[in-house]
Amino acid sequence: MNKQKGIIICILLAFIVLGGIGIWIYVSGNPADDTYSASWEENGNKVYFNEPDHDAVAAAKLALPDGEKKELTLEEVNQYYGRDMSDCYIPENLVNNNLKEKFDFYYDGDKVTSDRVVLWYSIEGGTGPNYPYMEIEFQKGKIPLSDMICADNDIKESIINGKKVTFTAEFPEGSTNYTAEFLNNEIGYRVQGISISQEEFMKVIYSLLD
Repeated sequence: MNKQKGIIICILLAFIVLGGIGIWIYVSGNPADDTYSASWEENGNKVYFNEPDHDAVAAAKLALPDGEKKELTLEEVNQYYGRDMSDCYIPENLVNNNLKEKFDFYYDGDKVTSDRVVLWYSIEGGTGPNYPYMEIEFQKGKIPLSDMICADNDIKESIINGKKVTFTAEFPEGSTNYTAEFLNNEIGYRVQGISISQEEFMKVIYSLLD
């Protein structure tokens, strides 16, 4: 009996210590990614990965931008945004795919009507549903519109470095699909990582929120 009491006291003390330093972790099983946790709190950051029901996600049709299309180099895009938009952590097994391409901006006279840009990364030599892939989509002032709408009312926001971030996690056919949406320094981001670990995905997000 004394031994059982001792075990119970040790467990209670462990919970008290974890609560005192402000760290909690909720682990949700994901056989495709052994680094995955559904939520955690550490150093003032509160992270929730929402797992929306498939029936709560619907397709949406996006309208084409108004105005005259102009093609900008990445250097011109960086000048427009005031920072190097490709300067962030990228998983080592991924390579840049379109940094030397042109990016479509739309103008009404001198006014920019669409400044949405997508940078994408994949493993060298292949793409497909089970290949690691990541894209960083951004535009000024707002989060880029998505062609998929989540109608789940229970979506929780995360707080990282004082910024609000919305994370979702999906596990199609034994793979992973992580998404993050947030505003930082008046730039809206949507970051998607497919078949990469949550640990690597979070390194990308932290680097963009520095």
